[in-house]
Amino acid sequence: MTGNREARVQVGPSTWLLEREIPLDADSSQWPRTAPWGAGVGARELRVRLTKLLRESTGYALIDLRLPDASDELICSAAWNLLTTLCLPVPQYVTGELFFPVEAVDVQPLHSPFSMSRSEAAFHTDGTFLPAAPEIAALLSLSKADDGGETVIVDGAEVVDDLCESDASVAGVLFEEHPIDLRGQTGGNSTRFQPIATRDKGGRLRLRYMRDYIEQGYDKAGLRLTDRTRAAFNSFDACVAAEERQIPFLLERGELLVIDNQRYLHGRRAFRETTRRRRLRRVYGVLR
Repeated sequence: MTGNREARVQVGPSTWLLEREIPLDADSSQWPRTAPWGAGVGARELRVRLTKLLRESTGYALIDLRLPDASDELICSAAWNLLTTLCLPVPQYVTGELFFPVEAVDVQPLHSPFSMSRSEAAFHTDGTFLPAAPEIAALLSLSKADDGGETVIVDGAEVVDDLCESDASVAGVLFEEHPIDLRGQTGGNSTRFQPIATRDKGGRLRLRYMRDYIEQGYDKAGLRLTDRTRAAFNSFDACVAAEERQIPFLLERGELLVIDNQRYLHGRRAFRETTRRRRLRRVYGVLR
């Protein structure tokens, strides 16, 4: 693990964290989205601390849920109980999944070609095709690969702010609307126009970016990606790819990484599986 020490949060085996066990074979679209009944003062204090980290401070939190000798089901239940205390989970696809397995498969599904591959994944925000981008994205590790597979985050809002100062023409493209491929996840149109960067009422910069989906959106909309726009994307990607901006996490079993999904871009380094599989679980949510 790495990153800011302030963002590292140790959570012990509290009663409220373990009181509600979720069967992993149950349809996750039906999992309870309310906080566990036993969540009391300790849970509220943890929620306040995590919310401050995500909204006002680092923009991410690395939570240690490594329970001794715990089964997958117990670790997943503890993570779910914590996350439902922190946020309202939201569906990730039209099929309604709230707790999605991020594991490599031989045949990539059209709706999620990056999360289920072993290759390097370019920097992006999650849920770009959803009507509202999830405020947070969380990744729980159940096991890591034999080699590689680090999750890497970059403060995208900082990148855009830097570009606004150094190259206004590039920044301007990011605030323009672009067509995005909706991946068959909404009824009706196959694309939707939306900006990459916006500012909320409080002036915070908010991002929605998946370059492949944007380029595919241009194709589906029958529009040409101009040289100006392509050059701006290249400049943005180059800034994001700068090593000094990257914060890598090789998540251990029981570690839960939660990020401000509209501030941070994240990617993944390629990995190799020989004796161990890289098994993560993903949750989207809106802070309570």
